[in-house]
Amino acid sequence: MPEVYNMMNAIRRRAGITQDLPAGLNKEQMRERIHNERAVELAFEKHRFWDARRWKKGPEILGSDIHGVRVTRNGSGTLVFNYIKVEGRSFSDKMYFFPIPQSEIDKNPNVLDQNKDW
Repeated sequence: MPEVYNMMNAIRRRAGITQDLPAGLNKEQMRERIHNERAVELAFEKHRFWDARRWKKGPEILGSDIHGVRVTRNGSGTLVFNYIKVEGRSFSDKMYFFPIPQSEIDKNPNVLDQNKDW
């Protein structure tokens, strides 16, 4: 497992992070660190959606509500921050798979069945 630490620390150094990962992480702790490092490293590069599906973390990553902040200025000129719900989202197990287009199923209905729950 030292090679995992070496690779992770090399990625962190490339990003300007000088602190190495703590030694002695178990498998689950290391996996969580890798997931977090990947989310930070690839932020805004459209990988999060696919990572959440691959890691079967759809409900916790993709199924939570979207929140925003409404900033207003009160009478004394100071800013007031109100946290608001922008959009409600949910994620069910069927969303790990996309529905197969009916046109594809119609090409050979004896071979191809629709994905479960679609």
